[in-house]
Amino acid sequence: KSTNSRVRRGGARMLERISTLEESKVAMAQDPTTVPLLLSLFKFDYNTQITAARTLAELAEAPRNRPMLVAMKCVPTIIEFLPQGDEEMRFELARALADLAMAVDNRLPIVNCSGAIAELTAIMTDESAQSGPVQPEIFRCVANLVAPAGSVVTIEASTVESNVVGELEEVAEWRRSSEGIAWRNDYNTTDLDRIHMKVGNSGIIGALMAQPHGRQDSVRRLAEESIRNLMRVSPTEFDFAKM
Repeated sequence: KSTNSRVRRGGARMLERISTLEESKVAMAQDPTTVPLLLSLFKFDYNTQITAARTLAELAEAPRNRPMLVAMKCVPTIIEFLPQGDEEMRFELARALADLAMAVDNRLPIVNCSGAIAELTAIMTDESAQSGPVQPEIFRCVANLVAPAGSVVTIEASTVESNVVGELEEVAEWRRSSEGIAWRNDYNTTDLDRIHMKVGNSGIIGALMAQPHGRQDSVRRLAEESIRNLMRVSPTEFDFAKM
C-alpha cells in the first residue's frame, strides 16, 4: 500500500515469486489481507497490474483456493480488466478465470457476475485472438462452466476427468456417499440448469457453433465439449468433423 511506486512494484514482485511456490499458494489465499491487497494493485501502473494478474493466476492454480478467491470478489476484477490489458495480462486473467471455473461452486457466481457473459463472448468471437493464448483459456473457462458436477475439462486434450466436489481431495469419499450423490443430483437439476439457460440465451452459443476453420485444435475440442454438455449428448452424437 506504499505510495512509492518502486516500493509498491517491489512488494508486488515479491508476492508473485512467493505465489509460485506450491506450499505457499494456499497460505497466501487464506491470509485475510493478501487477496484484497492484490486486487487493490490493479488501480496502479501496468507493471504493478501485470504482476498482480500473474500472482492471482498462480493462486487460482491451487484447487483449495478457488472457492475462496471467488468469495473474495476476484471475478469482478478479472472481468473488468480482461479487455483492458495487453495480451500477456489478458492471458494471466483468462487462465485465472478458467481455473476458478473448475470448482463447481464457482460456476454459477462466475456466470452471474456482471459483464462476464458479454466479455467471454467478445473474446470468443474476436478473430484477431484466434492464434493467441487468450482465446483457448476463455474456451476452457466456458467448457468448465457448462460441465456437469464432478467433471472438469482440461485444455491439453479437452477431456472430461473425474473430479472431487470443490476440488478438495479430502472429500473424495464424501462424493461417493449418498449425501454426495444427492448434492450432485441437486446441482445438476438447479445450478447447472441456470448456467445452461444463461449461456444458452447468450452469444456464447453462436461463438461455440461458429465454423471451426482456422481455430486452434484445442479451441475446437473445447467448443465441442461445451456443446455436448449444453446439449447433454455423447461425443458420438456431436462432432464438428461430421458437420
